[in-house]
Amino acid sequence: MATRLIEIIERHGLVSPEEIDRQVFSLPFRQVSSIIEEVEEAIKLPEPEPDDHNSLARFNFLASASFRGATGCSCEECLVRKSESLARYAAAFCDRLVVPIRVTSHSKHASQSVCRDHLSRGLRAIAELRPVIDAGIVIPVRATPMLCPHCFQEVAPQVERIKEVARELTDSMFQQFSMEYVPRPKGKGSIIIQGPEEFIEHGKLIRLYDSVPQWLRQAHGSHRRSPRLTEREMMQVGFVQSLMGQMAADVFSQSYYGDKLNVSYLTDRVGEAQFLKLARPEDRLASRTAGLCAQMTHSIPLFMDLPLARILRIRKEESEAFDSYRAALGKILSEHVTPEKEFTELEARELYMDTLEPQLMQLQQQARNEQKQQIKKSALTVGITTAVVAIGVHSGLLPNQLEQIVKAIGGLKVLAEVAETVASVQKNPLAVRNSNLYFLLKLRQ
Repeated sequence: MATRLIEIIERHGLVSPEEIDRQVFSLPFRQVSSIIEEVEEAIKLPEPEPDDHNSLARFNFLASASFRGATGCSCEECLVRKSESLARYAAAFCDRLVVPIRVTSHSKHASQSVCRDHLSRGLRAIAELRPVIDAGIVIPVRATPMLCPHCFQEVAPQVERIKEVARELTDSMFQQFSMEYVPRPKGKGSIIIQGPEEFIEHGKLIRLYDSVPQWLRQAHGSHRRSPRLTEREMMQVGFVQSLMGQMAADVFSQSYYGDKLNVSYLTDRVGEAQFLKLARPEDRLASRTAGLCAQMTHSIPLFMDLPLARILRIRKEESEAFDSYRAALGKILSEHVTPEKEFTELEARELYMDTLEPQLMQLQQQARNEQKQQIKKSALTVGITTAVVAIGVHSGLLPNQLEQIVKAIGGLKVLAEVAETVASVQKNPLAVRNSNLYFLLKLRQ
Protein backbone atom coordinates (compact mmCIF):
# COMPACT_ATOMS: atom_id res chain seq x y z
CA MET A 1 0.00 0.00 0.00
CA ALA A 2 2.68 2.51 1.02
CA THR A 3 4.68 1.52 -2.05
CA ARG A 4 1.71 2.42 -4.25
CA LEU A 5 1.31 5.76 -2.46
CA ILE A 6 4.98 6.67 -2.88
CA GLU A 7 4.83 5.70 -6.56
CA ILE A 8 1.90 8.09 -7.08
CA ILE A 9 3.46 11.12 -5.39
CA GLU A 10 6.79 10.56 -7.14
CA ARG A 11 5.11 10.18 -10.54
CA HIS A 12 3.37 13.51 -10.03
CA GLY A 13 6.50 15.11 -8.58
CA LEU A 14 4.78 15.85 -5.25
CA VAL A 15 7.87 15.21 -3.16
CA SER A 16 8.55 18.57 -1.50
CA PRO A 17 6.36 21.16 0.25
CA GLU A 18 7.21 23.75 -2.40
CA GLU A 19 6.33 21.47 -5.32
CA ILE A 20 3.16 20.27 -3.56
CA ASP A 21 1.84 23.81 -3.13
CA ARG A 22 2.90 24.86 -6.62
CA GLN A 23 0.98 22.04 -8.30
CA VAL A 24 -2.02 21.70 -6.00
CA PHE A 25 -2.87 25.40 -6.21
CA SER A 26 -2.09 25.92 -9.91
CA LEU A 27 -3.18 22.77 -11.76
CA PRO A 28 -6.66 22.64 -13.32
CA PHE A 29 -9.13 21.29 -10.77
CA ARG A 30 -9.82 18.23 -12.91
CA GLN A 31 -6.18 17.15 -12.45
CA VAL A 32 -6.32 17.93 -8.74
CA SER A 33 -9.44 15.75 -8.42
CA SER A 34 -7.64 12.94 -10.22
CA ILE A 35 -4.71 13.14 -7.77
CA ILE A 36 -7.16 13.06 -4.84
CA GLU A 37 -8.77 9.90 -6.20
CA GLU A 38 -5.41 8.19 -6.75
CA VAL A 39 -4.14 9.02 -3.25
CA GLU A 40 -7.45 7.99 -1.64
CA GLU A 41 -7.28 4.64 -3.39
CA ALA A 42 -3.65 4.13 -2.31
CA ILE A 43 -4.36 4.69 1.39
CA LYS A 44 -7.36 2.43 1.77
CA LEU A 45 -7.31 -0.12 4.58
CA PRO A 46 -4.26 -2.42 4.39
CA GLU A 47 -4.45 -6.11 5.07
CA PRO A 48 -4.15 -7.02 8.78
CA GLU A 49 -0.72 -8.34 9.72
CA PRO A 50 -0.32 -11.63 11.63
CA ASP A 51 0.43 -10.74 15.22
CA ASP A 52 0.51 -13.00 18.26
CA HIS A 53 1.21 -10.13 20.66
CA ASN A 54 -1.08 -7.47 22.00
CA SER A 55 -0.87 -4.03 20.43
CA LEU A 56 0.61 -2.34 23.50
CA ALA A 57 3.44 -4.86 23.89
CA ARG A 58 4.26 -4.51 20.20
CA PHE A 59 3.77 -0.72 20.23
CA ASN A 60 1.20 -0.69 17.45
CA PHE A 61 -0.68 2.61 17.59
CA LEU A 62 -3.11 4.85 15.73
CA ALA A 63 -2.15 8.54 15.91
CA SER A 64 -4.88 10.82 17.23
CA ALA A 65 -6.10 13.94 15.45
CA SER A 66 -4.19 16.22 17.83
CA PHE A 67 -0.95 14.23 17.62
CA ARG A 68 -0.96 14.18 13.81
CA GLY A 69 -1.95 17.87 13.48
CA ALA A 70 -5.51 17.39 12.19
CA THR A 71 -6.79 19.62 15.01
CA GLY A 72 -5.31 22.60 16.79
CA CYS A 73 -3.16 25.27 15.18
CA SER A 74 -3.09 25.01 11.39
CA CYS A 75 -0.16 27.34 10.64
CA GLU A 76 2.63 25.81 8.59
CA GLU A 77 5.21 25.97 11.39
CA CYS A 78 2.99 24.05 13.84
CA LEU A 79 2.00 21.46 11.24
CA VAL A 80 5.64 20.77 10.39
CA ARG A 81 6.56 20.58 14.08
CA LYS A 82 3.79 18.06 14.75
CA SER A 83 4.74 15.92 11.76
CA GLU A 84 8.39 15.93 12.86
CA SER A 85 7.41 15.01 16.42
CA LEU A 86 5.16 12.22 15.18
CA ALA A 87 7.91 10.87 12.90
CA ARG A 88 10.44 10.85 15.75
CA TYR A 89 7.99 9.15 18.09
CA ALA A 90 7.38 6.46 15.45
CA ALA A 91 11.11 5.94 14.90
CA ALA A 92 12.00 5.84 18.59
CA PHE A 93 9.10 3.80 19.95
CA CYS A 94 6.77 2.13 17.43
CA ASP A 95 6.63 -1.09 15.48
CA ARG A 96 3.67 0.18 13.53
CA LEU A 97 2.00 3.61 13.65
CA VAL A 98 -1.22 3.98 11.66
CA VAL A 99 -1.71 7.62 10.62
CA PRO A 100 -5.07 8.70 9.17
CA ILE A 101 -4.49 11.15 6.32
CA ARG A 102 -7.18 13.46 4.97
CA VAL A 103 -6.77 14.62 1.36
CA THR A 104 -10.38 15.62 0.72
CA SER A 105 -13.20 17.43 2.49
CA HIS A 106 -16.04 15.84 4.49
CA SER A 107 -18.58 17.87 2.52
CA LYS A 108 -19.64 16.97 -0.99
CA HIS A 109 -20.34 20.66 -1.56
CA ALA A 110 -16.89 21.91 -0.53
CA SER A 111 -15.41 24.62 -2.74
CA GLN A 112 -12.42 24.00 -4.98
CA SER A 113 -10.19 26.08 -2.71
CA VAL A 114 -11.15 23.96 0.32
CA CYS A 115 -10.47 20.74 -1.63
CA ARG A 116 -7.07 22.04 -2.75
CA ASP A 117 -6.22 23.03 0.82
CA HIS A 118 -7.09 19.57 2.19
CA LEU A 119 -5.00 17.87 -0.51
CA SER A 120 -2.03 20.17 0.14
CA ARG A 121 -2.09 19.53 3.90
CA GLY A 122 -2.43 15.76 3.41
CA LEU A 123 0.43 15.57 0.92
CA ARG A 124 2.67 17.75 3.10
CA ALA A 125 2.07 15.41 6.04
CA ILE A 126 3.05 12.46 3.84
CA ALA A 127 6.20 14.30 2.72
CA GLU A 128 7.24 14.99 6.34
CA LEU A 129 6.57 11.36 7.32
CA ARG A 130 8.26 9.95 4.21
CA PRO A 131 11.36 8.48 5.98
CA VAL A 132 9.27 6.47 8.46
CA ILE A 133 6.83 5.48 5.72
CA ASP A 134 9.74 4.17 3.65
CA ALA A 135 11.00 2.31 6.73
CA GLY A 136 7.63 0.53 7.01
CA ILE A 137 6.93 2.01 10.45
CA VAL A 138 4.20 4.53 9.53
CA ILE A 139 1.15 3.27 7.61
CA PRO A 140 -1.05 6.01 6.08
CA VAL A 141 -4.79 5.24 5.95
CA ARG A 142 -7.92 7.18 5.11
CA ALA A 143 -8.99 9.61 7.80
CA THR A 144 -12.60 8.48 7.39
CA PRO A 145 -13.04 4.74 6.75
CA MET A 146 -15.17 3.91 3.73
CA LEU A 147 -17.80 1.35 4.78
CA CYS A 148 -20.34 -0.64 2.83
CA PRO A 149 -23.91 -0.74 4.25
CA HIS A 150 -23.31 -4.18 5.78
CA CYS A 151 -20.12 -3.13 7.60
CA PHE A 152 -21.73 0.13 8.72
CA GLN A 153 -24.57 -1.80 10.36
CA GLU A 154 -22.00 -3.73 12.39
CA VAL A 155 -20.52 -0.54 13.85
CA ALA A 156 -23.76 1.48 13.99
CA PRO A 157 -24.24 1.08 17.77
CA GLN A 158 -20.75 2.50 18.34
CA VAL A 159 -21.51 5.43 16.04
CA GLU A 160 -24.62 6.40 18.00
CA ARG A 161 -22.77 6.22 21.32
CA ILE A 162 -19.87 8.28 19.96
CA LYS A 163 -22.29 10.97 18.73
CA GLU A 164 -23.99 11.00 22.12
CA VAL A 165 -20.66 11.53 23.91
CA ALA A 166 -19.86 14.42 21.54
CA ARG A 167 -23.14 16.10 22.50
CA GLU A 168 -22.59 15.44 26.22
CA LEU A 169 -19.07 16.87 26.20
CA THR A 170 -20.18 19.89 24.17
CA ASP A 171 -22.81 20.69 26.79
CA SER A 172 -20.60 20.01 29.83
CA MET A 173 -17.46 21.76 28.53
CA PHE A 174 -19.05 24.72 26.73
CA GLN A 175 -18.88 27.08 29.71
CA GLN A 176 -15.13 26.46 30.08
CA PHE A 177 -14.49 28.15 26.72
CA SER A 178 -14.53 31.86 26.05
CA MET A 179 -14.26 33.88 22.83
CA GLU A 180 -13.41 37.48 21.96
CA TYR A 181 -13.82 39.29 18.67
CA VAL A 182 -10.96 41.49 17.44
CA PRO A 183 -11.49 43.71 14.35
CA ARG A 184 -8.84 43.68 11.61
CA PRO A 185 -8.14 46.16 8.76
CA LYS A 186 -10.38 46.30 5.68
CA GLY A 187 -13.43 44.85 7.39
CA LYS A 188 -11.77 41.61 8.37
CA GLY A 189 -11.77 40.15 11.85
CA SER A 190 -10.54 37.40 14.16
CA ILE A 191 -11.87 35.49 17.13
CA ILE A 192 -9.61 34.58 20.04
CA ILE A 193 -10.69 31.25 21.51
CA GLN A 194 -9.58 30.24 25.01
CA GLY A 195 -10.27 26.96 26.76
CA PRO A 196 -8.81 24.04 28.76
CA GLU A 197 -5.35 22.93 27.60
CA GLU A 198 -6.61 19.36 27.80
CA PHE A 199 -8.64 20.15 24.69
CA ILE A 200 -6.77 22.91 22.79
CA GLU A 201 -3.07 23.69 22.38
CA HIS A 202 -1.69 26.21 24.87
CA GLY A 203 -5.28 26.92 25.92
CA LYS A 204 -5.68 29.44 23.09
CA LEU A 205 -6.34 29.55 19.33
CA ILE A 206 -7.12 32.37 16.89
CA ARG A 207 -9.61 31.98 14.05
CA LEU A 208 -9.26 34.48 11.19
CA TYR A 209 -12.13 35.80 9.06
CA ASP A 210 -11.63 37.33 5.61
CA SER A 211 -15.12 38.81 5.81
CA VAL A 212 -17.09 39.40 8.97
CA PRO A 213 -20.15 37.13 9.33
CA GLN A 214 -23.52 38.87 9.45
CA TRP A 215 -24.09 37.96 13.09
CA LEU A 216 -20.73 39.48 14.02
CA ARG A 217 -21.06 42.81 12.24
CA GLN A 218 -22.61 44.42 15.29
CA ALA A 219 -19.20 43.96 16.98
CA HIS A 220 -18.01 46.99 14.98
CA GLY A 221 -20.66 49.19 16.52
CA SER A 222 -19.80 51.61 19.29
CA HIS A 223 -22.72 50.31 21.33
CA ARG A 224 -20.94 47.03 21.97
CA ARG A 225 -19.42 47.28 25.43
CA SER A 226 -17.18 44.22 25.34
CA PRO A 227 -15.43 42.20 22.63
CA ARG A 228 -16.38 39.05 24.54
CA LEU A 229 -18.88 36.94 22.61
CA THR A 230 -22.16 35.93 24.15
CA GLU A 231 -23.09 32.27 24.57
CA ARG A 232 -25.37 32.50 21.56
CA GLU A 233 -22.60 33.98 19.42
CA MET A 234 -20.20 31.27 20.59
CA MET A 235 -22.73 28.68 19.47
CA GLN A 236 -22.80 30.36 16.04
CA VAL A 237 -18.99 30.23 15.84
CA GLY A 238 -19.37 26.47 16.28
CA PHE A 239 -15.81 25.86 17.51
CA VAL A 240 -16.66 23.67 20.51
CA GLN A 241 -19.13 21.60 18.49
CA SER A 242 -16.57 21.19 15.72
CA LEU A 243 -13.84 20.19 18.20
CA MET A 244 -16.01 17.50 19.78
CA GLY A 245 -17.13 16.38 16.32
CA GLN A 246 -13.50 15.88 15.26
CA MET A 247 -12.87 13.84 18.41
CA ALA A 248 -15.96 11.77 17.59
CA ALA A 249 -14.64 11.06 14.08
CA ASP A 250 -11.26 10.22 15.61
CA VAL A 251 -12.70 7.71 18.10
CA PHE A 252 -14.74 6.13 15.32
CA SER A 253 -11.56 5.70 13.28
CA GLN A 254 -9.87 4.17 16.34
CA SER A 255 -12.79 1.80 16.85
CA TYR A 256 -12.63 0.68 13.23
CA TYR A 257 -8.88 0.55 12.60
CA GLY A 258 -8.18 -0.66 16.14
CA ASP A 259 -10.15 -3.83 15.48
CA LYS A 260 -8.90 -4.30 11.93
CA LEU A 261 -5.20 -3.58 12.48
CA ASN A 262 -4.73 -4.36 16.19
CA VAL A 263 -3.66 -0.86 17.18
CA SER A 264 -4.15 1.20 20.34
CA TYR A 265 -4.97 4.90 20.52
CA LEU A 266 -1.96 7.24 20.73
CA THR A 267 -2.69 10.79 21.81
CA ASP A 268 -0.84 13.79 23.22
CA ARG A 269 -4.08 15.41 24.45
CA VAL A 270 -5.85 14.36 27.67
CA GLY A 271 -9.20 15.51 26.28
CA GLU A 272 -9.01 12.93 23.48
CA ALA A 273 -8.25 10.19 25.99
CA GLN A 274 -11.23 11.35 28.06
CA PHE A 275 -13.51 11.19 25.01
CA LEU A 276 -12.38 7.62 24.25
CA LYS A 277 -13.02 6.57 27.85
CA LEU A 278 -16.59 7.91 27.73
CA ALA A 279 -17.35 6.56 24.25
CA ARG A 280 -15.97 3.07 24.84
CA PRO A 281 -16.34 2.31 28.56
CA GLU A 282 -16.23 -1.42 27.79
CA ASP A 283 -12.70 -1.03 26.41
CA ARG A 284 -10.96 0.11 29.58
CA LEU A 285 -7.58 -1.11 28.37
CA ALA A 286 -7.78 1.10 25.26
CA SER A 287 -8.80 4.16 27.25
CA ARG A 288 -6.07 3.59 29.85
CA THR A 289 -3.51 3.16 27.08
CA ALA A 290 -4.67 6.44 25.55
CA GLY A 291 -4.44 8.19 28.91
CA LEU A 292 -0.95 6.83 29.47
CA CYS A 293 0.23 7.91 26.03
CA ALA A 294 -1.26 11.37 26.52
CA GLN A 295 1.11 11.85 29.44
CA MET A 296 4.07 9.80 28.19
CA THR A 297 4.35 11.74 24.93
CA HIS A 298 5.12 14.79 27.06
CA SER A 299 7.30 12.96 29.59
CA ILE A 300 9.49 10.64 27.49
CA PRO A 301 12.18 12.52 25.54
CA LEU A 302 11.54 12.46 21.80
CA PHE A 303 15.12 13.44 20.98
CA MET A 304 13.91 16.48 19.04
CA ASP A 305 17.47 17.73 18.69
CA LEU A 306 18.46 14.63 16.71
CA PRO A 307 17.92 14.29 12.96
CA LEU A 308 15.27 11.68 12.13
CA ALA A 309 17.75 9.95 9.82
CA ARG A 310 20.11 9.41 12.78
CA ILE A 311 17.38 7.79 14.90
CA LEU A 312 16.43 5.47 12.02
CA ARG A 313 20.08 4.65 11.33
CA ILE A 314 20.80 3.73 14.96
CA ARG A 315 17.58 1.72 15.10
CA LYS A 316 18.68 -0.23 12.03
CA GLU A 317 22.31 -0.66 13.13
CA GLU A 318 21.38 -1.58 16.71
CA SER A 319 18.27 -3.63 15.94
CA GLU A 320 18.88 -6.05 18.81
CA ALA A 321 19.41 -3.16 21.22
CA PHE A 322 16.19 -1.56 19.96
CA ASP A 323 14.26 -4.80 20.51
CA SER A 324 15.69 -5.16 24.04
CA TYR A 325 14.87 -1.56 24.94
CA ARG A 326 11.34 -1.89 23.57
CA ALA A 327 10.79 -5.16 25.44
CA ALA A 328 11.86 -3.47 28.68
CA LEU A 329 9.61 -0.48 28.00
CA GLY A 330 6.71 -2.78 27.07
CA LYS A 331 7.09 -4.66 30.35
CA ILE A 332 7.04 -1.40 32.30
CA LEU A 333 3.93 -0.20 30.49
CA SER A 334 2.12 -3.54 30.82
CA GLU A 335 2.62 -3.35 34.57
CA HIS A 336 0.96 0.07 34.66
CA VAL A 337 -1.73 -0.33 31.99
CA THR A 338 -4.28 -2.94 33.05
CA PRO A 339 -8.08 -2.98 32.71
CA GLU A 340 -8.46 -3.62 36.45
CA LYS A 341 -7.19 -0.36 37.90
CA GLU A 342 -7.71 3.28 37.13
CA PHE A 343 -4.88 5.36 35.75
CA THR A 344 -3.82 8.66 37.30
CA GLU A 345 -2.07 11.61 35.67
CA LEU A 346 0.55 11.55 38.44
CA GLU A 347 1.28 7.90 37.67
CA ALA A 348 1.85 8.72 34.00
CA ARG A 349 3.98 11.77 34.71
CA GLU A 350 6.22 9.93 37.14
CA LEU A 351 6.52 6.70 35.16
CA TYR A 352 9.42 7.96 33.07
CA MET A 353 11.10 10.04 35.78
CA ASP A 354 10.91 7.31 38.42
CA THR A 355 11.52 4.22 36.29
CA LEU A 356 13.32 4.86 33.00
CA GLU A 357 15.30 8.03 33.65
CA PRO A 358 17.19 6.70 36.74
CA GLN A 359 18.17 3.52 34.87
CA LEU A 360 19.35 5.54 31.90
CA MET A 361 21.40 7.90 34.08
CA GLN A 362 22.95 4.93 35.86
CA LEU A 363 23.84 3.32 32.53
CA GLN A 364 25.39 6.56 31.31
CA GLN A 365 27.51 6.82 34.46
CA GLN A 366 28.53 3.16 34.14
CA ALA A 367 29.76 3.82 30.60
CA ARG A 368 31.82 6.79 31.80
CA ASN A 369 33.32 4.87 34.73
CA GLU A 370 34.36 1.88 32.63
CA GLN A 371 35.88 4.15 30.00
CA LYS A 372 37.94 5.87 32.68
CA GLN A 373 39.16 2.49 33.93
CA GLN A 374 40.19 1.49 30.40
CA ILE A 375 42.13 4.71 30.01
CA LYS A 376 43.96 4.17 33.31
CA LYS A 377 44.85 0.58 32.44
CA SER A 378 46.29 1.59 29.10
CA ALA A 379 48.10 4.72 30.33
CA LEU A 380 51.38 2.95 31.07
CA THR A 381 51.39 1.21 27.69
CA VAL A 382 50.76 4.23 25.58
CA GLY A 383 52.15 6.95 27.81
CA ILE A 384 55.62 7.10 26.32
CA THR A 385 54.31 6.97 22.77
CA THR A 386 51.79 9.72 23.48
CA ALA A 387 54.57 11.86 24.93
CA VAL A 388 56.75 11.33 21.87
CA VAL A 389 53.89 12.25 19.56
CA ALA A 390 53.14 15.37 21.63
CA ILE A 391 56.78 16.42 21.50
CA GLY A 392 56.80 15.87 17.77
CA VAL A 393 53.72 18.04 17.27
CA HIS A 394 55.17 20.93 19.26
CA SER A 395 58.67 20.66 17.81
CA GLY A 396 57.51 20.49 14.21
CA LEU A 397 58.77 16.99 13.40
CA LEU A 398 57.46 15.57 10.17
CA PRO A 399 55.27 12.37 10.19
CA ASN A 400 58.08 10.23 8.76
CA GLN A 401 60.45 11.46 11.48
CA LEU A 402 57.85 10.60 14.16
CA GLU A 403 57.47 7.13 12.67
CA GLN A 404 61.20 6.48 13.04
CA ILE A 405 61.14 7.56 16.70
CA VAL A 406 58.08 5.39 17.48
CA LYS A 407 59.74 2.37 15.85
CA ALA A 408 62.83 2.95 17.96
CA ILE A 409 60.84 2.66 21.22
CA GLY A 410 58.70 -0.33 20.33
CA GLY A 411 57.99 -0.58 16.66
CA LEU A 412 54.65 -1.33 15.09
CA LYS A 413 53.55 -3.34 18.14
CA VAL A 414 53.27 -0.14 20.16
CA LEU A 415 51.39 1.60 17.37
CA ALA A 416 48.93 -1.31 17.21
CA GLU A 417 48.42 -1.15 20.98
CA VAL A 418 47.75 2.57 20.78
CA ALA A 419 45.17 2.10 18.03
CA GLU A 420 43.50 -0.79 19.89
CA THR A 421 43.36 1.16 23.13
CA VAL A 422 41.88 4.26 21.51
CA ALA A 423 39.26 2.14 19.77
CA SER A 424 38.27 0.36 23.00
CA VAL A 425 37.94 3.64 24.85
CA GLN A 426 35.68 5.12 22.17
CA LYS A 427 33.25 2.20 22.22
CA ASN A 428 30.74 1.48 24.98
CA PRO A 429 31.86 -1.41 27.22
CA LEU A 430 30.24 -4.80 26.65
CA ALA A 431 28.25 -4.61 29.89
CA VAL A 432 26.75 -1.32 28.75
CA ARG A 433 25.95 -2.60 25.26
CA ASN A 434 24.09 -5.55 26.80
CA SER A 435 21.78 -3.27 28.79
CA ASN A 436 18.09 -3.10 27.85
CA LEU A 437 18.38 0.68 27.62
CA TYR A 438 21.49 0.77 25.46
CA PHE A 439 19.44 2.04 22.48
CA LEU A 440 18.39 5.12 24.45
CA LEU A 441 21.97 5.68 25.54
CA LYS A 442 23.16 5.57 21.92
CA LEU A 443 20.65 8.23 21.01
CA ARG A 444 21.80 10.45 23.87
CA GLN A 445 25.50 10.11 23.17
